[in-house]
Amino acid sequence: MISDLKSKKPSQWYSALKRISGLDEKSLEVKISEISHLDDKEQAEILADYFSQIPNEYEALKSSDIDIPVVPDSEIPQFKPNQIWHHLTKIKTNKATVPGDLPAKLIKEFAAYLAEPFTDIVNTSFRREEYPQVYKYETSTPVPKVIPPQKVTQMRNINGLFTFDKVLEKLLSELMVEDMKAKSDPKQFGNKKGSSIEHYLISMIHRILSAEKRILLSSPI
Repeated sequence: MISDLKSKKPSQWYSALKRISGLDEKSLEVKISEISHLDDKEQAEILADYFSQIPNEYEALKSSDIDIPVVPDSEIPQFKPNQIWHHLTKIKTNKATVPGDLPAKLIKEFAAYLAEPFTDIVNTSFRREEYPQVYKYETSTPVPKVIPPQKVTQMRNINGLFTFDKVLEKLLSELMVEDMKAKSDPKQFGNKKGSSIEHYLISMIHRILSAEKRILLSSPI
């Protein structure tokens, strides 16, 4: 096991460490002191209410409040099976999947067979302007910020989505980014390929130093 670590990717160190130490899921169970006296169902309800506070802070947006212009069928984005196949083959197989989902390795292995039916689902969804109901659900996993947690507020939520939902969201995000590219802010660094917020820090420091230089040059000696 130790020699295996020499060839392990850094992102897999935690799984390797659990295997070496003999830890399993049951031994990693975390109990919150504040609600430990309640049964599992009641604890789950309390956590669900806590995690839903922010989404429920405002009223849900109604489709009737949005003025959506009629879009000609010719302008509705439609994908081809080879495009969907390309995205399916890019799925990361080292990511955890939610209960009831197909294993990512299986989807990637049989991407050529799954591409055509999934293409039909995606294109139909776009034509009908309806997001598939099954992909509107997510699995929430509470993870402690500190160990051991004493209060519910010391828990954070990790959301899990179906693999096909991730692919569909990827397709939508690419369309949106491409559509907004012409009007995007040139100082947009985050959520942009080949750029990051670190570039923003460099740009900010450059602006500060440039302004300082102009001030020094313009000031009388």
